[in-house]
Order: sequence, then C-alpha cells, then structure tokens
Amino acid sequence: MITKFITVLAAAGFVAGLLALMLPRKVWIGLMPARSRWSNQASVAGALLFGGLALGGGVLVAISLSDLLTGWRSQRWVPVEAKVVESRLTEVRQIRSTNMAYRPAVVYRYEVSGRGHEAQQVAFGAMATPDRAAVESDLATRFAVGASLQVWVNPADPTEAVIEPGVQFMAGVRVTLGLVLLAIGLWQLVALWRDWEGDRLTAPARKRQPRRKSS
Repeated sequence: MITKFITVLAAAGFVAGLLALMLPRKVWIGLMPARSRWSNQASVAGALLFGGLALGGGVLVAISLSDLLTGWRSQRWVPVEAKVVESRLTEVRQIRSTNMAYRPAVVYRYEVSGRGHEAQQVAFGAMATPDRAAVESDLATRFAVGASLQVWVNPADPTEAVIEPGVQFMAGVRVTLGLVLLAIGLWQLVALWRDWEGDRLTAPARKRQPRRKSS
C-alpha cells in the first residue's frame, strides 16, 4: 500500500513538473505571490521533475532489491513435490508499448511435515512477456490444472515457495536502473537547493576596458 502511494506520488510530481515547465512565463508569474521563492519557474519545475524521478527510482530499487535478495535466498530452499490447483493467463500493460504482455498465474498446493500449503509465486522478479503463445503453452502443459511439478520451499517459513528459484536477470537490471534514476534525481535536487536562483549558471559580465586616446 505504501509502495503504491509513493509510486503515485512520484508520477504526480513528475507530471506536475512537466506542466510547470510548459506553462507560459507570464502566467506562472501571475499565479505566484510577488517576490516569492516559488516565482522561479525553472527551479520549481526542476524540483518537481527530479523529485518525482528520485522517488520513482527509490521505489524501483526497493521492489527489485527485495526480489533480488529473496531470489538469491531461494537457491537454498528445499525441493518439494506440488500439484497445480489453478492456472490462468494474466495480461500486463507495458509502459513503452500499446501491446499487452502476458504471464502465467499459478496456484499450487504442497505439503511440508504433513501440513498442506498453497502458494502462487512462479519466480522472483520475472518480467511478463509479449509472447502469448509461449505462456499459453506453459499453461497447457507444465502449469495445467492437476499437473505435478517441483517447487522450492523456504525451510524457515513453509508458507513461502517458488517454482523457479534463483536470481532473475531483469531484477538486477531494474535495481541498476532504479539506482541510476535515484542518483540523478538526488544530484539535481541538491544542485537546485544550492543554486535555486540560478546565479551560478550566469557568467559574470565582463568589464569594458576604457578606450585609449590616440596621441
């Protein structure tokens, strides 16, 4: 819930920064109080943009790092036989494409020490794929209802299991991307804080040398 809230806040800040940047200068000045710190349109827009960027990067790091660490720990989990009790195709909207991506949603049941458990984790940090046929093929074979499969169970918490243990490549990519976005956002916010008015960006005017009188 907190992660979703921060994600929405980051997106709102980024969009607000773009809108502030596109607003005509005269309109911006008219909306701001006279001699207000917020009358500097470029700095306010930059703060909103890079604040949203930093928040978004932080959320991406937090989510992906959790998948990365849990995937790494799952390599030491115990293999257990399980049975698929439910499976279906799920659609996922992509950010940079109008085409849908797909992933299998699987519910499986297994027993540990005579006690039954259900889980639905396929992999930690796995990305959806645009290849619908491949996902449907998995759903019809290895993930078909009633099919037996091997899952890996956390010995410290038998309610936690996964079908494909280990670190997913895309989880590492997302952590790296999140760190880059976070670093850029924070760097620019610090720069804005130190030079809100942009004085250091303006080169000092050169003094005109007095003209020598010709003899």
